[in-house]
Amino acid sequence: MAVGTANLQFHRDLVALARSPRTDQVAERLLAELRLAFYAVPSPQRLHATYVGRNRGLLDLLVGGEFEKAATQLEEYLQDSLADLLGAPRGEAV
Repeated sequence: MAVGTANLQFHRDLVALARSPRTDQVAERLLAELRLAFYAVPSPQRLHATYVGRNRGLLDLLVGGEFEKAATQLEEYLQDSLADLLGAPRGEAV
């Protein structure tokens, strides 16, 4: 589950960019719940692996100062990951 742990850390780090202890606390609770949800996924490694490249793309945009584009891509990313996670227990997604 190393890829899943790395993926959650990536999102923890994204949230930390806001420099808000309150947002960090909310994110920690959400990430803990997500970790539990990943146990319902038939192949968590495969699920997370599909997002590794997207994580890299987001990081590259942020480092390059392309914040609006990064925000748009993150929104799409989160919508896609929600659909994958909700469909996974029924065998509809990764």
